[in-house]
Amino acid sequence: MAVEFDLMLERAVLDKEMMLDELESYGAVDKALCLNKKQSFTCASYYESHGFMLYLLNKDKPASSIWDTQFPPKEFVYSQVLTFRFNHEFDSQFVYEHAIRIILSLMDKVDSRALLDMCMLIELAFFDNDKSVIINTKSAIWSYSAIRKELSGWDVKEVELVQ
Repeated sequence: MAVEFDLMLERAVLDKEMMLDELESYGAVDKALCLNKKQSFTCASYYESHGFMLYLLNKDKPASSIWDTQFPPKEFVYSQVLTFRFNHEFDSQFVYEHAIRIILSLMDKVDSRALLDMCMLIELAFFDNDKSVIINTKSAIWSYSAIRKELSGWDVKEVELVQ
């Protein structure tokens, strides 16, 4: 089973240009490995070099995209999903750190709440518009010191969700 992070955004605020700018800030992007379609954007350029592929999908019918969450909104309606699919040949800590760095950078730039989960099974975090985030401390990713360091500057609330 492939390991994935899914960042579900309340508003469709990400686009191809924003994604390419963000990826280029971490190194060269082979744009031939990035596909842009009407409702989606895919970039496989980083799979071999950074350990993940990206998929950005706009939902046609946001009202049907409802996630029952354990975080405070309880019911979260999303209109866009950014998926990180990880290359299992890479060190998981390395790829998780890189993905979280990109997610935090994007969330700092956009005006949308978002829910982050792993493999559509484990809720990792809930981001609000005001640079605040609620993290699920049951997930081991938040124990990595480099990831915790990335959270500096964010108003972090910790909760322990039942899995």
